[in-house]
This record gives sequence, structure tokens and C-alpha cells, in this order.
Amino acid sequence: MRSYAGKQAQIQIVDVNTAGWGHLLADQFTAADTAAKSVVERADWADYGKYYCAAVSWENTSGGKQYAHN
Repeated sequence: MRSYAGKQAQIQIVDVNTAGWGHLLADQFTAADTAAKSVVERADWADYGKYYCAAVSWENTSGGKQYAHN
């Protein structure tokens, strides 16, 4: 943000939360050419699909591999 020091700028804060206590905290700003991804977009999802529930996982198997089965 140093390049904006002493200049006028506009910051847009978007709140997509529909519940909760109703306050926004903005304590860190990052300049970027594209919009940031949301928490959901950044997540490393392993459970795509409506039938993925109650999966069983194994670890410490032979070869040190980890498995998950639905």
C-alpha cells in the first residue's frame, strides 16, 4: 500500500455473511489485480458430491499410504 501513501483511494469491503454479530474488522489490506478467493474457494475439498458421507479412512498402512473410502 506504500504506493498509495499520501494519495486518495477507495477501498470496498464486501460482507457476504448473512448471520452473526454484524461487525466488520479490516486490519490488513493487500493490493492485487484480481479479486481474492473466498474461504470456500480456497478450501482443499475432499468430499465433492452428495453421496460422500461417513467416509472411513486408514493410515499407517503398508507403504505408508493413506486411504479414504465411502
